Amino acid sequence: MNIIIIGAGDHTRVVIDALLSAGETITGMTDASAGLHGGSLLGVPVLGPDDVLGDHGPETTRLVVGVGSADLPTARRSIFEKFKAQGYGFANVIHPAAVIGREVRLGEGVHIMAGAVIQPFAVIGDNAIVNTRAGVDHDCRIGAHTHIAPGATLSGGISVGAGSHIGCGATVLQGLSIGHGVLVAAGATVCHDIPNGARVAGTPAKGIAR
Repeated sequence: MNIIIIGAGDHTRVVIDALLSAGETITGMTDASAGLHGGSLLGVPVLGPDDVLGDHGPETTRLVVGVGSADLPTARRSIFEKFKAQGYGFANVIHPAAVIGREVRLGEGVHIMAGAVIQPFAVIGDNAIVNTRAGVDHDCRIGAHTHIAPGATLSGGISVGAGSHIGCGATVLQGLSIGHGVLVAAGATVCHDIPNGARVAGTPAKGIAR
């Protein structure tokens, strides 16, 4: 099966490195920016806009979403849902330097980056990112499209709803529930449950304006 990455931005650099480190062969990337077409990134060519997928049907191609997030991962979610509706499957991206425990369940199109640790019985939903050196401890449940950013630490038994963003270096204490579409700012320490759609920052984490 071909692997084609959607998007040639910053997160794609890490995605390419992880795939190549895992021994995968990448056919190319697509990107909306015409200035990138015909170029390459880490030796992987930019094939053109998403329209070029017309030459790479879902029966022969697996996709990878190359878009990350520094806020809520709405663009990443939209790309996944758009191409899933067209029949495409998504490859998991797992860096060989990640540690994944026993009885961990991974969804489709997840990204597990270098140095990430996922402990036993955790569940990672479709299209989620567990980024560089992030830690997801035992029995956590991470919703689809959620981004656990570099260096974030989730203690055991935490639930994170779909489409949330846990910022760089944030810490979430054990057993807590984080709702859907929640933004936890970088460096925050979450000591209580967070409702759907909230934005929190600080230590201890408190609500902030949108």
